[in-house]
Amino acid sequence: MSEYSKPIESQTFEQWLDDVIDELTQLGYSDPLSPSDRDWLYTVWDNYDLSSAEAALSFINETPA
Repeated sequence: MSEYSKPIESQTFEQWLDDVIDELTQLGYSDPLSPSDRDWLYTVWDNYDLSSAEAALSFINETPA
């Protein structure tokens, strides 16, 4: 089992968001993010220790289509 390694330097929200958008694109999600989507992702970034891939999957699973 592989271990999750947290990046040595913390990413800013904008850097992390860019990574999440890249992950969403790879997963086939192409809709532009609304202000409420960005707010939801900011809350995730601010309160949870999720990778960009985990956040992208959570976003797809948790937000209404």
